[in-house]
Amino acid sequence: YENGEGIARCDLLCDSEAGHSFNDNEKGIPVAELNIIWTEGIPADLKGLCAFIEEMDRPTQERMLGLGGTELDRAMMRSFSRPFVFTGSPDDFAALRQYAQKAGLSVQRGGRVCNLSGVHNKASYLDEIRRVTGQGEGPAVLVGFGDGENDSAMLNAVDAACIIPRPDGYILPLDKAGHQTYIAPRVAPWGWLDVAQR
Repeated sequence: YENGEGIARCDLLCDSEAGHSFNDNEKGIPVAELNIIWTEGIPADLKGLCAFIEEMDRPTQERMLGLGGTELDRAMMRSFSRPFVFTGSPDDFAALRQYAQKAGLSVQRGGRVCNLSGVHNKASYLDEIRRVTGQGEGPAVLVGFGDGENDSAMLNAVDAACIIPRPDGYILPLDKAGHQTYIAPRVAPWGWLDVAQR
């Protein structure tokens, strides 16, 4: 969750009686601390190009995230990241990323919004997941799903990558040679189901 800050329901993957457990991700930074670092470490002109989702009214949040009701409520419950919309140029975005990196933060771009967080990504727990689940009859096979740049590290690290095209036709490219890749025939939300069934 939250671009690799942690993993939920590890009880479904781990046999606690056998001593399997996950290490805490020490790279997660609580939102209150993120705000302080953001305020002190990012130039005002770049901050002015960022509109944080939690500061928007509910109808705008629904439109930006494509969610409503309890789904939107869940999406807004962030402890270690701040989703935002960036309105600047590609050069501005590169500068924002550089300042964030210098401040010990990361800026990741997803399918709909960007995220400010600590230095971690969706691949942060994959080695641990592989370690604790690969001790049965055969090695673990990890399957990942994604559609945005913030999914790249995860999709390049799993055994089978499931990619959902965006409404504008963009299909996320991957770097890993010999990777099993499945591309959904439709965009979200049905594309997620299509590629999962495949």
